[in-house]
Formats: sequence, structure tokens, C-alpha cells
Amino acid sequence: MAHPKFGALMRNDSASDRNPHKYATFVKVVYRRHGLVNPGTWYQMTDGKGLFWLQNPESLVEITENDDAD
Repeated sequence: MAHPKFGALMRNDSASDRNPHKYATFVKVVYRRHGLVNPGTWYQMTDGKGLFWLQNPESLVEITENDDAD
């Protein structure tokens, strides 16, 4: 699986339109533990205003210039 590049704009398709984490900027790939809770690869995301969080990459879609604004 190819990971997005630093600064790529991403959309969380599993979040509602009122969720502040619906649109974010990709920062880096984070490899988590191999336990039963939250295993695997996660992405560190930011809102560009100093807030950072981890996001499951399965629900993210990279936004390109060809995407129509909703």
C-alpha cells in the first residue's frame, strides 16, 4: 500500500460533515503496537492550527484537484 505524501489533503469518509476531523492534512505514518486494541498502521493528521491526532487509514481518502467540492 502506498502512503500519501507529507501535506496531502485527506477526507475522512466515516465522519459526519459537522465533525472537525472530516478534512485534515497528512503528517506521517505511525506504526502502532501489535496487540488486540488498535493494531496496525495509523496516520498522524493535523488541522493546520496545532491540533494533531491519529487516524485509521482505512477511512481516509486523498483529495485531489479533480475532486468536486461538496
